[in-house]
Amino acid sequence: MKSVLLLLVLLLTVLLGGCGLNLQPPSSLMKSPKVEKNEQALKEQIKKDSLYRTRPFLLTPKHSEEKRSIYIEDFDGDGEKNEAVFFYKNEKKPFEIKMVFYQKKEQWEKVATKTIQNYGEITDLSPIQVKGQKAMLLAAGFGYDGISEKKMHIYRFSDSKIDDIFQTPYTRTIAADFDEDGSSEIITLSLQKGKEFTARLFKADDGVFVEKSSLKLDSSINGIEQMKAGYYTKGKKGVFIDVGVGAHSASTYVLGYEEGKLVMKLDAKNEDAIKSMIVYSEDVNENGIIEIGKTVVPKGWEKEPFASLPWFVYYYELKEDGSLKKVAEHYPNYEQGYELTFPKEWFGLITIARSTNEHKLTIERVKDGKNLFTLYRFTNKEWESQSKSYIEIENTLKHVYAMKAEEERKYGSLFHLLSENIRD
Repeated sequence: MKSVLLLLVLLLTVLLGGCGLNLQPPSSLMKSPKVEKNEQALKEQIKKDSLYRTRPFLLTPKHSEEKRSIYIEDFDGDGEKNEAVFFYKNEKKPFEIKMVFYQKKEQWEKVATKTIQNYGEITDLSPIQVKGQKAMLLAAGFGYDGISEKKMHIYRFSDSKIDDIFQTPYTRTIAADFDEDGSSEIITLSLQKGKEFTARLFKADDGVFVEKSSLKLDSSINGIEQMKAGYYTKGKKGVFIDVGVGAHSASTYVLGYEEGKLVMKLDAKNEDAIKSMIVYSEDVNENGIIEIGKTVVPKGWEKEPFASLPWFVYYYELKEDGSLKKVAEHYPNYEQGYELTFPKEWFGLITIARSTNEHKLTIERVKDGKNLFTLYRFTNKEWESQSKSYIEIENTLKHVYAMKAEEERKYGSLFHLLSENIRD
């Protein structure tokens, strides 16, 4: 399912009065054995080449879904993934980035380098395909830490050289084949708070990238939290833009791609899109369609102070008519590092029972107060004396999560640790 930014971020969020709840699934890091072998051989060759006099820093893109520092692709179009590109900077030159292009013949050989001046970090990296061309291009975004405006470059690698074939300013960007014609489109967001917020679509035309479409968005937002490409409904792709709005409130844009143009499918100013805190859009039910998350106060808790509220998170699928259809209800407990995913028959009918016991949580039906499921949390020491009276659901290094009644066993599958790496 989904994982969430780690506990520390959320605790700080609550203590500071609520900047957003950032829910962000990790990118897949799986690689084929051949790619891993190639990458290891390349790293060994880089070390042998001694490119640097002082300690280098390989750079990983800040916003790209695939967190890689070395990109091995078919950049020359010969059908083999035997070209590699990576970026590094030297600690003595913090605003100079080096791009290095390697090619594998008998072994990996350095064939070209390029110096990118006046940038401190790589914000985005994505290999892209152009229809009719076998060779891959590379879209690379550069910027400064804390500065919103960045510069995107598109590079072509050929004849042992690196050509910079396109540049455009941007704040956030994403590349994907939105119309599935074999060619990547690039969507950029340019934000100047209170002045301009524009989405632009770029596509290759006879090998030259040109702006094909644009949309004006609301520039009064606080910032762009996430930009994610994917299906917003069956057979139709677009981009989800989760934005901060107020001190802790947020909203979501969905921009579709239709007939070569950007179209507004969900406006962040729409009441249905606004939420109390940032929740990242993601495919929570694994049906291939990205859902929009929205925080909801459980019934009976509406008058509690904001910082002490428990929160349900509802996930909605965008329908063709622009309305939202609820497909999932979750209860994430960030402080204790777990989440409950509710069955469909509970949707809209449940709340959290009030309790002074922080190690016990009960889900009850609103209309009659009937307890539907109670979750218990014990330290390992406590569990030694309680294990015969409860049914274990999950454990971490310090705690055991359990239920008491045998008839609740079917609800044990509702429980998930927020991350397999969270072990207290």
